[in-house]
Amino acid sequence: MVFRYNGSMVLAAPYTRKTRAAIDDAASRVEAAYTPDIIRIRHRFSEDSNGFPSIYFQILVRDEAGQLDRLMTLSRNVEDALVEEAQTDEHGLGVYCYFRTVSEQRELRDPAWE
Repeated sequence: MVFRYNGSMVLAAPYTRKTRAAIDDAASRVEAAYTPDIIRIRHRFSEDSNGFPSIYFQILVRDEAGQLDRLMTLSRNVEDALVEEAQTDEHGLGVYCYFRTVSEQRELRDPAWE
């Protein structure tokens, strides 16, 4: 499938089993690399608001890692690692990362984050 984005042609790869398995493995590697700050990384495939294939990462972090100064560095490093490990450009996927602390999740009780 080909999309036009900002005047350029963009090739969008389908969400194949191979792609999903590669993303699963990449998320596991990044999660392990950033333990103990990261509790877990979940992800889902969907289209973004422009209709482009994308991956949405939900990253649950320890409360201590959720302090603003620490979270800024952690989030930048984790997002870069996910993009590199998951090879999202090669898979034609946009990347969106959302971070939440354990305390926030305990309060919100969002099933999508469990």
